[in-house]
Amino acid sequence: MKTLIITGANRGIGLAAARRLADAGNSLILLCRDEARGREALAELAPLPPPHEHRLIVCVLLWIPRRMPHQHWSRVVAETPFECSS
Repeated sequence: MKTLIITGANRGIGLAAARRLADAGNSLILLCRDEARGREALAELAPLPPPHEHRLIVCVLLWIPRRMPHQHWSRVVAETPFECSS
């Protein structure tokens, strides 16, 4: 069994990937911005045998423009607050 992190796991492609990976027996950590939708997604996943479990982490993530030069990313990330709760 692997433990995998899925971003945007509460809808769309992220949720579809989470469902398939959970069905394959993987333990998942769902990263979501919306706690209510994240909990709904968590409830939809195939259960795992104890002591394994899927987890939800609600995060306010930094959005970085795709065209920003790579050398500036680390500075922007380092200077931006990151909030997370599990």
